[in-house]
Amino acid sequence: MDKQTSRNLWRITAGQRLRYASAIAVTGLASAFMLSVPLVGGYVLDVVDTQDLAQGAALLVEAANTLAVEIGGKPYVAYLVLSAVAGVGLTALGATCQYLQGRWAAIASEALARRLRETMYERMQHLPASFFDEADTGDLVQRCSSDVETVRVFLSSQVVQIGRSILLLSVLTPILFARDARLASLALVLMPFIIAGAYYFFAKVREQFKITDESEGALTARLQENLTGIRVVRAFARQAYEVEHFGSKSLALRDNRERLNRLSGAYWAVSDFLCTAQVCIVLIAGGMFLAAGSLSVGELFAFMMQVTMVIWPVRHLGQVLNESGKAMVSLGRINHVLLAEEESRDPAPATERVRGELVLENVTVEYEPDRPVLKDLSVHIPAGETVGIVGPPGAGKSTLIRLLARLYEPQHGRILIDGLDLLEVDRHWLRRQLGIVMQDPFLYSRTVADNLRVARADVNDTEMMAAAREAAVHDAIVGFPAGYRSRVGERGVTLSGGQRQRLALARALLVEPPILVLDDALSAVDTGTEGQIMAALERRRGRHTTIIIAHRLSSVRGADRILVLEQGRLIQEGTHATLAATSGPYRRLCEIQGALDEAIERDLKETSNAV
Repeated sequence: MDKQTSRNLWRITAGQRLRYASAIAVTGLASAFMLSVPLVGGYVLDVVDTQDLAQGAALLVEAANTLAVEIGGKPYVAYLVLSAVAGVGLTALGATCQYLQGRWAAIASEALARRLRETMYERMQHLPASFFDEADTGDLVQRCSSDVETVRVFLSSQVVQIGRSILLLSVLTPILFARDARLASLALVLMPFIIAGAYYFFAKVREQFKITDESEGALTARLQENLTGIRVVRAFARQAYEVEHFGSKSLALRDNRERLNRLSGAYWAVSDFLCTAQVCIVLIAGGMFLAAGSLSVGELFAFMMQVTMVIWPVRHLGQVLNESGKAMVSLGRINHVLLAEEESRDPAPATERVRGELVLENVTVEYEPDRPVLKDLSVHIPAGETVGIVGPPGAGKSTLIRLLARLYEPQHGRILIDGLDLLEVDRHWLRRQLGIVMQDPFLYSRTVADNLRVARADVNDTEMMAAAREAAVHDAIVGFPAGYRSRVGERGVTLSGGQRQRLALARALLVEPPILVLDDALSAVDTGTEGQIMAALERRRGRHTTIIIAHRLSSVRGADRILVLEQGRLIQEGTHATLAATSGPYRRLCEIQGALDEAIERDLKETSNAV
């Protein structure tokens, strides 16, 4: 275990270290009680073998003599009875201590696992968008679930077992040498090989578990992706393809787990052989010493029992090392999230609500070196103005919105909101100034009302319905079986694309944001509904700075100003009438869309006449 991992583990156990220390201390008591049982048994064997009560434990001999006088029995029988009672009592005390150890360790590990899950979840809420661009959702789910569980199991039992094994070795080894140095030396002759084997397999298991855990994460990611896009799979009849690829991921996981199981099996075989051989060596030597008269039967019995209490914990320590290898891999994957750099937190401006003036000064953005998505873009949008943005795919329209929300930051230039540099203001404050509606909005698997309350938890029914009417979705909602209490399914799957977009628009309107951004947010609605929404936005003109990104020119026709982007540059700017009358990209778009509209209208008339 490297220093960084040790520090991380120490940090994770904060708040529960006293419980772990108590569990280890109680384990020490349990071991002391269990170690006393062989001593009692050894004395009993010596008494039985010699028929001499003087060979027994002095404390029990005295008690047996007293008991025999009181009940009129034989001291010999009383000694055996008291020895049995003492053995059972010591075992019961040891078992009680083990119960307390297990309970305290379990409580501590469950508390830590809960905190770890919640800390990871909270951390992910503050990670930059670039982190999620590179991460698989399924793999992140794996880290929050299976990896946390692996660490929990390690903290529940293995940490205490490490303390118990070290405690037993440090206490029992001197005791064994004090009892019989010859047998103690023989009892430890194979110990270096047992420990070396444990460390060898620890490295192998850790490496293989990392591969296995990653393959399980890939399988989870594949499953999550498939379930999210199940309708696309069915639409293109790709079930067989998906099953085949899921099967390949599942096969890889099975093969990796088999390799891991083979390593574990090999470790247990080797360690069991060495531990058994070690016991046999002590037993043979003890038998020889017994035959020579230098060792009694009881002494050999007690020594053998205590030797096994040393050897088998060492074997178990090897298992702990192997399990800790798995835990360290999982802890590393968890720390990848916990130690990821959060979005910077800047001070929030004194003003609670901005007017909505936006200024972009020579803004350049590159996702890849020397491939700018936006290049030297300079724009001034006065507060309350409605601006349309059009351009071909890849022109940088959506990137501009990500910059406004500070999901990404420009490599060059700056963006000002009411004169404040976006790079110097708090992101949470900034995002409260924006109401963004995306082309493919995300809805939670909750009721319609709950999805609207994501914007404002305190919204009342009247405000909710007013926003829904402005977004032209109220009539559709009241037509649902339970109205605003109807569940919309995962990601809003029970709604049409247009209904999802309109519900997301209503959600944004509830916030009354100073800056309202529609990122192709009306692409899935029909032209009649679009007209209703644009009329509602027209009535709001001046209450928001409104930015409308669209491919359908009817969405931006009424804007105060239209910006035309191409390859990250602003190439045209003006009103719809001005741009439509000027030769250039916007006029070509008008001509293309006009021709398409005429063709569609002509086809509809021909179909109607044929009917």
